[in-house]
This record gives sequence, C-alpha cells and structure tokens, in this order.
Amino acid sequence: KLLPANILKLDRTFIVDVVENPQAAIIATAIIEMANAQGKVVVAEGVETVQQAQFLRRYNCARAQGFVFSAALPPEQVPEFVREREREAAVVPMLPELKLTPARRAFGAA
Repeated sequence: KLLPANILKLDRTFIVDVVENPQAAIIATAIIEMANAQGKVVVAEGVETVQQAQFLRRYNCARAQGFVFSAALPPEQVPEFVREREREAAVVPMLPELKLTPARRAFGAA
C-alpha cells in the first residue's frame, strides 16, 4: 500500500535521541526506508546536532531542518540565507580544506 503523500516529515520526537537510543534509531530508519522505497521525500524536523544530521544522511534522509543548520529566520532574511548557501555550495567542492561550521559540514553546503 502506498503512502498518500509525496513528502513525509519525520517529527523531532523521532530525532531527539536517535544517536543514543537504539530503539529510536530503529524506528527512524524504518520510517526513512519505507518512505524511500515508495519514492517519497523524507524531511527530518528538529535536527539539533551534527551527529543527528550525520545519522540521517547515512540512512538516506533526503532533507533535514533544525537549529544545527540555522535558527528560525524572519521571511525577509530567507532569500539572503539561500543565496549564501548557494555561494558556499559552489565553493566547497573545489576547496575541501575550507573550514565550515558543524551545521554545514553535516549535510554538505546544500
């Protein structure tokens, strides 16, 4: 049976202790695998640590949001934030020695 949506949000309650708690990791990876198998995009919410972001990346979670990437921004600051990230994405592959903040290292500069 298919999920009736194209995007599946993985709530922060599944993320908060995913690195330390094996049961949380099992649940999170099962959700990600099920969604990926059906061609859905998974967005993890509430990612607060680099370790959580790395875990999600390792298990093919397509997208993530949370304080590890950026604090909440007012709408008028979003375009500049996106432009800055796009500039970084263009530079990072050519300059691997460039030091990035932990948030940007977690999922690359994208």
